[in-house]
Amino acid sequence: MKLLEHFKELSIYPKNAKELKGLILQLAIQGKLTANWRAANPISPLLGGDAEGRGGVEPASTLLERIKAEKEQLIKDKKIRKEKPLPAIAEDEKPYELPEGWEWCYLGESMLKITDGTHHSPPNVERGDFKYVTAKNIKSDGIKLSNVTYVSDEIHKEIYARCNPELGDLLYIKDGATTGVCCINNLSEEFSMLSSVALLKNPKCILNHFLLAVLTSPYYYELMRAGMSGVAITRVTLKKLKESIIPIPPLAEQKAIVETVNTLFKEVEALEKLTVERVQLKEDFITSALRELSIGDTQKEWAFLQEYFPAFMNEENNIKKLRETILQLAVQGKLTANWRQSRTLSGSTTLTNHGAEGQTAKALLANIKAEKEQLIKDKKIKKEKPLPAITADEMPYDLPEGWEWCRMRDISFSIVPNRDKPKTFTGDITWLTTRNLDEYSTKIHHKDGDNKLSREEIKEYNARLLPIGSVIMSCVGSFGFSAVLEKEYSCNQQLHCYVPLGNTNPFYLDSIIKSSKKILGDNSSATTIAYLNKTKCDSLVASLPPLAEQQAIVEKVNSLMALCDELEKQVVASKANAEMLMQSILREVFEKKPDSVFSDLSELTTAEA
Repeated sequence: MKLLEHFKELSIYPKNAKELKGLILQLAIQGKLTANWRAANPISPLLGGDAEGRGGVEPASTLLERIKAEKEQLIKDKKIRKEKPLPAIAEDEKPYELPEGWEWCYLGESMLKITDGTHHSPPNVERGDFKYVTAKNIKSDGIKLSNVTYVSDEIHKEIYARCNPELGDLLYIKDGATTGVCCINNLSEEFSMLSSVALLKNPKCILNHFLLAVLTSPYYYELMRAGMSGVAITRVTLKKLKESIIPIPPLAEQKAIVETVNTLFKEVEALEKLTVERVQLKEDFITSALRELSIGDTQKEWAFLQEYFPAFMNEENNIKKLRETILQLAVQGKLTANWRQSRTLSGSTTLTNHGAEGQTAKALLANIKAEKEQLIKDKKIKKEKPLPAITADEMPYDLPEGWEWCRMRDISFSIVPNRDKPKTFTGDITWLTTRNLDEYSTKIHHKDGDNKLSREEIKEYNARLLPIGSVIMSCVGSFGFSAVLEKEYSCNQQLHCYVPLGNTNPFYLDSIIKSSKKILGDNSSATTIAYLNKTKCDSLVASLPPLAEQQAIVEKVNSLMALCDELEKQVVASKANAEMLMQSILREVFEKKPDSVFSDLSELTTAEA
């Protein structure tokens, strides 16, 4: 079948492990995992069977009669309260057809007790007499006590009189975002609970592990989530729990189901572990290869890495690492080593935008300095206090010949946005915020609901008009997000704008910003949210190549980023195909005979290893 045929492909994506476990539980509570068991163990109730059904495969109807008698005795002994009888389950209320010997019943009828913890949050402290368990402590594999609090003996006795969890009982989260998480109580001591957790006490003829399979199955999860109500916190009521309909198989088959589910879960978890290990091996390989790309012969290492793209560049995290490496290589001049060599060998001297042949970055900086002085003289920009000289610690690598270290203020001037938000937006000039920036794209990402100003509003509210060709970056929260403006914009105070001087390539400045994500973050100041002020933005250290090489770098970066875009599209398409395949398999499994649905999983696990 398709599940086993494509299991290795599906197991690449960890999400599928959860889907497979859900599928196992769904098949389990439909009786589709134990069809062969039923064929070998037909229903044959024997007189004289003991209280747990030993002596013959009793049908579930016999178990329900036994539960009814047990509850009547508990009511008589005043250990539980008598509840109003529920109506018979109509045929159209039964979600699917059950195997012979199984019965549909209300959860409330099959349990000895269903209640919840206190509805009044009591005083609780880090140390005390009795543990106080809430939804945050309930995990699928049991109660976790790392953040548990305590209540006094007096408060505990009041809560425990109504809600008395004991070892082996079921605990079910019924309030909030984690509704549906369920576990078997693994604590032998007494403890108190909050009302966000329901307590279910099962009779001996319904195994707690089988009940756990029912309560965590896709069928029951969807049933409960659909019935949640509330405003601030949505919840499942005790009434909803009690009136939910669950399947009950014979006790002997419950045991067979639990054993089968446990076996299959172990197989899936083994495959899941192999998947995690495979993903980690890929990440380790890519990390090592990209490091060699940075410190070794870039061209040679790139050729080596490309051979492994199909096998290793199918993880989004690895592609992200590749993008970051490309940007680092760009600003170190390693993407254009061959470009520089070819110009030297050929004697080529391409004219720069200043008309000077082979102009160095040092000459470019001198031209920009003169340009700035003229702008200050013409009162187009303000003269600012000099920034400190660049220290050796701020120069993390050696630069190619003809390059220079500088600060961003040395090659641009800043436009600082007004702190006040405009009160009206009636024009066509988009007012940018951090949400319009992407981590790796150089373009502005327009969103639904973007505010737009008119030129009159820009003047009225003293907003700043950002010119074409300027570079903006986020200076709050997420650093290294930037874009080059291809038309006029305005923006809020969470963005910083650089206007390049001396024909400095704005797309190269964008690469500097994107490659400086960690430096920007380290230099930020933190209050409730990290931010960079104007001085820190302008102080960012940049490696500056000659103009002609800036253009060569930008072209190379664009080409490699386009390659990354294609790799990401392939990953997205692969995930979408895997999801479609998984859904197809789910439909197939529910329609097929279940006898050998998972029969070959153990062989598959061995093959994967």
